[in-house]
Amino acid sequence: MLKNLNNKFGKVNVVLANEYIKVYLETAEEHRDMKKLSRQEKIEFYVIRPLSERPFKIVMKGLHRDTDIEEIKSELAIALPELEILKVGQLKKVRTKSPMDIFMIELKKNGHENKIFEFTHFMSLKIKIQNYRKPPGATQFWNCNMFNHSSANCGFQIRCLKCGEDHRTNQCPTTTPQENPKCINCGATGHIASW
Repeated sequence: MLKNLNNKFGKVNVVLANEYIKVYLETAEEHRDMKKLSRQEKIEFYVIRPLSERPFKIVMKGLHRDTDIEEIKSELAIALPELEILKVGQLKKVRTKSPMDIFMIELKKNGHENKIFEFTHFMSLKIKIQNYRKPPGATQFWNCNMFNHSSANCGFQIRCLKCGEDHRTNQCPTTTPQENPKCINCGATGHIASW
């Protein structure tokens, strides 16, 4: 695999980390090409996006929880046409999954993104804009059940949290809690990967 990478990209900066290899690339173009090659060659991977490609995330507080996301996008596009809105999503309570009156907005970094902090009123309501603070703890992606990456950057095979087979956890034929479950990430008995 390393020979193929070196043939394709020249001498690649690679470090062995447990059972994984970490590949450090120079440019965003090489980064995209590496993802494409890995998918073509069916090499399992996950990507840590370069800082330059990560979106600028803020939260907007003060809109009613029933506000339509598409309406927020269109109003933002009118109010600040120089901003490129990548995504608008509504935050939900962890336990009840009920929607909150907090909306997360992802903007493309283009030098104008800080203008959003000038807003004090939006859609006829007084609002508050703050930097998005990621919740504490590790992020777990529910497709492969591994940590510290998201769906956009995952090239791992789907793995069930309960049995480790190649299906989603919600499609698992195992419906009863297991007495002594086995972790699909560390291999230990007595807990599952989301413990």
